[in-house]
Amino acid sequence: MPEPSRPALSDLERAIIAHLQRDGRISFRTLATELGVTETMIYRHAQQLMHGGYFQVIGVVDPLALGQGDAVLAGIGCDPMAARSVAAALSAQPETRFVALVTGTFDVVCELVISDRAHLTRMLVEILPAIQGVRDINTSWVLHNYITHYLW
Repeated sequence: MPEPSRPALSDLERAIIAHLQRDGRISFRTLATELGVTETMIYRHAQQLMHGGYFQVIGVVDPLALGQGDAVLAGIGCDPMAARSVAAALSAQPETRFVALVTGTFDVVCELVISDRAHLTRMLVEILPAIQGVRDINTSWVLHNYITHYLW
């Protein structure tokens, strides 16, 4: 089933999201000043965008920065027509930090936060292969993450 289409974002809405992405704690007053519009306009657009599901303002703890594990990228090859269900099953795993359907060598790519080598072994030998539709798994340890963000 195709995803419902969303109305195109205005330049102002893209700017609001970009500013909030850089600093989720920026005040609407500061945003209004920087974007040359009223605070009321910023508030109205930000509320509409949040209610529309375009973004959330949340605090996220980075388990890697806290020393709670290491990141492993997994490329997953899937049986025909199974990529969406595999991606959904991966999304439900507590170790999963990121999941995407992709083109190319793999059907699904995900990032797992793994506490230790035994945990990774369990994921690769027991948990991931048990997901219906998983055909093959290729992993890479993340040695250093240089940047993670979305550009608007």
